[in-house]
Amino acid sequence: MHDQIRDMGRQIVRQQSSVPS
Repeated sequence: MHDQIRDMGRQIVRQQSSVPS
């Protein structure tokens, strides 16, 4: 379960990084 939550957070961070600040 912890792994899944960590994966989800990582994906979200990746999406934010992709967006031009």
